[in-house]
Amino acid sequence: MEKHKYILEKLSKNELPDEINYHNFPLISVFQELYESKLVTAIDASDLGGACYLEPRITLHGREYLAKLNAPVNPPPHS
Repeated sequence: MEKHKYILEKLSKNELPDEINYHNFPLISVFQELYESKLVTAIDASDLGGACYLEPRITLHGREYLAKLNAPVNPPPHS
């Protein structure tokens, strides 16, 4: 889950390149999971040469999910 969070944080700060593929982004399989879950959006330019995504962006749903990941964990109340 840390890799997912890392990608979402980078996208929320617009810190990923406009093209990500298996050559320049070792976490491409994690990005694909986020893409398929609609937490990120991009232009899928994949072909037989491998996965490639253009203009990756975080979606509103992705921002909400990232906020949940960053929320402090409250311990259960004592009885």
